[in-house]
Formats: sequence, structure tokens, C-alpha cells
Amino acid sequence: MTQPQAAMAARYDAFIDEVLAFAQARAAALPAATAYRFGPLRIDLQVEGADLSRRLTMAIRHAARPAETDPGVRVIALDGSACGRLPPEWDLPTYDRRHLERLHVDGAGNRLLHHNPDTGNWTILDRGRKLAVTWSPSAERLPDWEDSFPLRTILHWLSTGHDCCLAHAAVVERGGRGVLLTGRGGSGKSTTTVAALFEGLGTCGDDFVMVDQAAPGPAGYCLYDTIKLDDPALARFPELRPHVANPERADDQKARVHLTDVMPDRLVRSVPLVGVVQPVITDDAAPSLQPVGAGVVLRALAPTTMFLLRGEETVLADKLARLVRRLPTWQLRLTRDPRASAAYLGTWLESQG
Repeated sequence: MTQPQAAMAARYDAFIDEVLAFAQARAAALPAATAYRFGPLRIDLQVEGADLSRRLTMAIRHAARPAETDPGVRVIALDGSACGRLPPEWDLPTYDRRHLERLHVDGAGNRLLHHNPDTGNWTILDRGRKLAVTWSPSAERLPDWEDSFPLRTILHWLSTGHDCCLAHAAVVERGGRGVLLTGRGGSGKSTTTVAALFEGLGTCGDDFVMVDQAAPGPAGYCLYDTIKLDDPALARFPELRPHVANPERADDQKARVHLTDVMPDRLVRSVPLVGVVQPVITDDAAPSLQPVGAGVVLRALAPTTMFLLRGEETVLADKLARLVRRLPTWQLRLTRDPRASAAYLGTWLESQG
């Protein structure tokens, strides 16, 4: 690194140190942290601001655990309107192309920083200190969809130190066996997942899940208890309408339902995976599963996942590619009846024992 670059890198380090010190000072007056476990990941979360606390924890209530002797990564979440200090605007030097994306990763990959100019939010992780901070001007500035997958960036960064990764996908389960459902928006993934719940199957989540590839084999883990449906899909499941958590959502936002409140028995913490499945909407008379090349499924899984998760893209891409090489890959040809397709998938999962 040249001398000018070293000086600019030092500015990033100084800024990170300042934010971490401020967050720790604020956290000293907060209640004790709540521990959460997501597969191999463990965090201890403290939040300043009642509104921010509600928005960050509603989707992860199922993952709360008693405090353990060995602490996890400490995460401090600050609401600027509650702590009396708004986060600063981006005013850091640019000497790396990722800085144009408001993303900084130090040379060793130990310190990561991201700024969202739309929300004014900062996210910082210091791996060596096992400390992360998310700092928003106010809970009101966060978009509605943040309630569906809170702390997503921090969990993504933490996963790179393990054999796990986040995936923009769903997991459905029956009989102790699960499949990863992946597909672009409109592919039928969410509708199939919800239909599966009504057919007696379980799920590790609809929008983002964790996949762990440690021995003895790939497994899906629940991150969030949310399912998300657009208006046409919600109309198929009127039983869920009274449980929509965001009834006054914007027209471009999906309805959000928390399974902890509606179907807690259908929320599965973890399950071994027996395949990766790409749903495809068809006019077929009956649903079917057709073997398909790993590359086809990877193209449905990797681009959307990597678009939504900032930083560590190379590590994430390698993990997703390894996953589809290790597991059988299929296309699920859906009929126009989601429950029939879900029932077929459940029967197939039972047959895999």
C-alpha cells in the first residue's frame, strides 16, 4: 500500500474506532444483552431505542437463548433519535472501487464497514474484537422490508468465518428431511412455501435462510420467522390476512407474517438438506420433479443472494457453488394449484428416507 493509501486507510480505522467506542459507551447504560443463536453463529444483542428494538427482534424471537458462559459476537444497535446523536454522513476517502459502493474491507478482512446513503445507516464489524455496530438515524428511516431480515449484513459477514452462508431461499421440511427452494421473484417460491405449511410441512424460513456445509452434510437453519406474500398470493391464503404485520405497507411491499405468532409448530430450527429445488410455474396437469444441472439452479440462487448481501462476495459465491455441487438439483414443475404442488413435494420428501 502506498503512503497516501496508508494514510487514507488510517482514516477508516480511526472512524471505526470512534464509532465502536461511542457504541460501547452507550451500551454500558443499556440492559444486559440478549443472546441469539443461528446454527453455528451466536450474537449478543443490545439495542438502544424501543422502536428499533421491536423492529430488529420481532423476526428473531425464536432464536433467543439463555446467556452462555462463552460470549458470542457483541452487536450494539443504536437509534440516533434515542441516543441523542445522529450518525454522520459519508465523508471518507476513496482509494478502492468498493468505496464507491460505500463499502470498506481492510486488507486482512478483519474490519468491515458499510454505509447506506438512503437510510443513513452504518454497519461495522471488527472481527478481532468480536464487536459489531449498526447505527441508524432513527427506526422510522428503516424501510419496511428490514423487519423481515434484521441484522442480515452482520450475520452475512460473520458467516464467512464458518462453513455456513446466508442464502436468498426458502427451506421446506417433512420427516426430518428438507430441500432448499430457490428462484427469482415470481417463481412461486414463497407461495409454495406457504402452501407447504398448510399441507403440514415445516419451514426454516421463506426469504433468507442459513446453509451450513459442515460435516456430516449440508443443513438448513432458520434465521427469521417471516413469510412474505404479494397481494395475489395472499388472496390464496385468506387465513393469514388477520396476521399480516404490515397492513399499511406501501404498494410495492409484500405482506409480512411472523410464524412465531401464527404457526410456531411449523417453524423448524434446522434440518438436513437432501436437495436444491428450483420451482417453475407451468400449466402441467400434475406437479413433478425433474433433475436439472447444478448450473441452472446456481443461476437461480447466486445472483439474487449476492445482490442482497454486501461484501465478501467471493467467499459467498464459492460456498453457493460448492452447495449445488454437493446436493442433487431439481426443478419442481408447479401446477396452478399451490397446495397440490406442496403436497407432492411433501410426499417426495417422505420417500427420501
